[in-house]
Amino acid sequence: MDAFEDEQGLREAVLRGEPGAAEALFDRVFNALYSHVCASLGGDHHAAEEVVSEALTAGLRGLPGFRGDSSLLTWFRRIAERKVADRARRRRPEVLEVIVGGNGELDELVGAARAAGGSPLEDLASEEMRRQVCKALDDLPARHGTVLRWKYYDESSLGEIALRLHVSPKAAERRLARARAALASLLRKRRINL
Repeated sequence: MDAFEDEQGLREAVLRGEPGAAEALFDRVFNALYSHVCASLGGDHHAAEEVVSEALTAGLRGLPGFRGDSSLLTWFRRIAERKVADRARRRRPEVLEVIVGGNGELDELVGAARAAGGSPLEDLASEEMRRQVCKALDDLPARHGTVLRWKYYDESSLGEIALRLHVSPKAAERRLARARAALASLLRKRRINL
């Protein structure tokens, strides 16, 4: 059996610096890793390229710690998922200002989630409130979370969202409204009052 066919042998060959080993590892994981990351980033190919590049670099650096408890692809996927999460965390403060900062687009959400009394903008000043809203956004079903991220993280227009979803702008508008309603409902269930 060729050392490059066995994952442990491939790992050891890469660590020894054997010619072609790193390329064989790259060939083994790249397509599936890229597809996984691109899907989790809502089809953003540019961001997926960046994340995959970071994940491959980090994975190769950490390869001596790979114990073989999972496949190499799973190893790189876990690293990539952490990179995607890090990317989302870096963008959250600015995104939350847009999503819940009273820009007019989510008045319906704010109104639906608001408890009696108190200003929603005053409550949002709290970091704990921001964390809870971020968590709720992360916990939404992917069909809702993705649309909200496209709209408010990526600042995509309704037309761009429609193209990504392969639907009419009116259908994209309905999906966005359902996603906002799902977020409002989740916030109410968690007793998070905006």
